[in-house]
Amino acid sequence: MRKGCWFLVLCLLVPFAGNTQDSVPKTQRQIVFGVSPFDGAKYGSSFLPEQQKEMLLTADTDNTVSVLLSDVYYWPITAEYRADFQGVHIPLVGKLLVYKGKELYRTLEQIEYIYVYPQGSSGDATEVLTGDKMSTFIDAVQKTQAERAASPNKPWPTFQGPFKGFVVNLPAGNYRLVFSVENQGQSFTIEKKLRVFTPMGAGLAYQIIPDEKWTVSSDSETTQQRIYLKPESIIYLKLFPTLLYSKADYERMTAPHWPSFGIGLYNSSH
Repeated sequence: MRKGCWFLVLCLLVPFAGNTQDSVPKTQRQIVFGVSPFDGAKYGSSFLPEQQKEMLLTADTDNTVSVLLSDVYYWPITAEYRADFQGVHIPLVGKLLVYKGKELYRTLEQIEYIYVYPQGSSGDATEVLTGDKMSTFIDAVQKTQAERAASPNKPWPTFQGPFKGFVVNLPAGNYRLVFSVENQGQSFTIEKKLRVFTPMGAGLAYQIIPDEKWTVSSDSETTQQRIYLKPESIIYLKLFPTLLYSKADYERMTAPHWPSFGIGLYNSSH
């Protein structure tokens, strides 16, 4: 019996050791597009690896795009691409050409910008400022440092940056992005498809917070999602404006490093 038990354990351990070695992700140095799309309420943050060929952005709003060099690997556990931005984060300098069909539609230069957080650093970034507006806002923040120190719990408006990249604001449509960079005498051209889309509608939405779990709201993004409550439950309602997007487009815009995101999804409001 003892020999049989040891044999069984040995058989289980040997393949496990081999799988551990094979599961180490292999990184690849890539030129990636960092993207911060505006979803109608706030700015997100993600990136497009070389494997992702299409970028999605909202129309007639300021979205930010940067081009940089980093190490990218595929993580099969969550089926996503990840980048080692802390280890390798090399911004690339160049122009971003926007084509509509075969014609050059716009040439974008890299400029400095900041993200504005109206409710303080614990809130969301809701605006991008450039040029004189950026300088004026930075000066206003710096002039109120003494007041901010005296009232640290107040949600003072603040910012992050300045950063340098491209501010992309285009009408709805299909485009092609071309970025060229020279490195050690060699020229590299990176292309991405770009689809700029508009909301499907606008309206009002409720945030429903049951009294019994007041720190967590109950969400229903579609008419098919019901919220169940006990009889005579107390609920708190918050009314706010909202936009209706195709959820497939929304998730592909906000998480392009996740290849499976947005597949087979229904419409919902955000």
